[in-house]
Amino acid sequence: DMFRGLDAEFAMVIYDAKRGGLVAARDPIGIPPLYYGYDAEGAIVFASEAKNLVGLVHDVMPFPPGHYYADGKFTCYRDMTQVDAVCEDDLETVCTHIREKLIAGVEKRLDADAPLGFLLSGGLDSSLVCAISAKLLKKPIRTFAIGMRSDAIDLKYAREVAEYLHADHTEVIITPEDVIQALPEVVALLGTYDITTIRASIGMYLVCKAIHEQTDLRVLLTGEISDELFGYKYTDFAPSPAAFQEESAKRIRELHMYDVLRADRCISVNSLEARVPFGDLDFVQYVMSIDPAKKCNVYGKGKYLLRHAFEGDWLPHDILMREKAAFSDAVGHSMVDDLKAYAEQKYTDEEFEALRRKYHAVLYCEADDLAGDKMYPLSEADHGYAEGQTVTVDELQFTAWHTPGHTPGSVVLLCGEYLFCGDTLFAGSIGRTDLPGGDYSWIMRSILDSLIPLGEEVHIYPGHGPESTIGHETLYNPFIVEVLNEEINYRN
Repeated sequence: DMFRGLDAEFAMVIYDAKRGGLVAARDPIGIPPLYYGYDAEGAIVFASEAKNLVGLVHDVMPFPPGHYYADGKFTCYRDMTQVDAVCEDDLETVCTHIREKLIAGVEKRLDADAPLGFLLSGGLDSSLVCAISAKLLKKPIRTFAIGMRSDAIDLKYAREVAEYLHADHTEVIITPEDVIQALPEVVALLGTYDITTIRASIGMYLVCKAIHEQTDLRVLLTGEISDELFGYKYTDFAPSPAAFQEESAKRIRELHMYDVLRADRCISVNSLEARVPFGDLDFVQYVMSIDPAKKCNVYGKGKYLLRHAFEGDWLPHDILMREKAAFSDAVGHSMVDDLKAYAEQKYTDEEFEALRRKYHAVLYCEADDLAGDKMYPLSEADHGYAEGQTVTVDELQFTAWHTPGHTPGSVVLLCGEYLFCGDTLFAGSIGRTDLPGGDYSWIMRSILDSLIPLGEEVHIYPGHGPESTIGHETLYNPFIVEVLNEEINYRN
């Protein structure tokens, strides 16, 4: 009840002196990072950065958002993707609530005893945060934008918004040398090799570095989490309202590994505090409850509800209706080109091919570890896949292999340097725990999100069986899969 009552962005570990134990918790979105693992003696260890656990524990795992740890187990106290009742308000009422709740979310985060600043890309989301803040504060706000010297897309739009709001605006101009120099620093501070996250983080890291070095600001407001709630460009093509909602829920669950990881790390490593108004819990809960049929793009414009909610004098009309540009692209297309050119200098095609072949996997499975779990129900009888048969999914070629000595008919799919198993999707470094068992068609439609490069350690929590629930509350026979050079070992 205590953690559920906290309206804040937090990650904490509390020592209970009376009981002689630890209590740890993370906010429902997972904005500040928190990781854990178990040492050789089985004791749990926590850290705010994954790298701090390396060498102390065998497996480093992200602390699940919306959970607390006590008495040796994880308990989910709040799931932001769970909708108890669909909101059936009419369009205008929905947009009124969106506006009021976002304003309230911004207002909460303006309460600070340190100077405030705002990251402004000139896109819809960051511009709205700035516009609301300017009205609430009734004074010029300090805004910051970043771009490549040669071809920055964002700078002109950010300048337009800043002039409209009468903001004290700063442009940070970066060069190819700045980008290349920042790359290893960004990879280290993020603790991830996710390409999109790293690419998008370089600009944010450099603008925050400039703010830290050149100003007295200590708190920054940003526009993250809006896309996960209202949709990306690709969700304009969602085949149904249910699919839109499902994708939104998936994105919210994974935020802590991607966008909010980027925002928190890039800001915090520069001794600044990140505040994310779109992550306000009341706001997120309300938007997730809106009938997804209203959130789908049936208006000829994506994120229409958010745009319509702030029609008026909040922003210039062209900014309010501006289409989304990826952060790394908006900083400048040349930034991506510079990174590609740098990568080409690091490895020849021959070196890349040799390493790719070196880390190609061969399947090995100990039957006793998994017997009876129905972890991989892609049986030949159910799905017609024979040993060694080639399977094509979304233009990807897979080879079906039946696991030796395992549940009859079980199969995995190997595709080049990627692995796909049964009805559990693997995304990033954490096994998806939110899937309905056996919904094979949904999985195959989502397979592009489920591929993991070999060499990546993944954690699987099978949620099957009458005694199990999907998630961290109750884990039914959890085990770990390590994708290694020549074999995949299943270990209890």
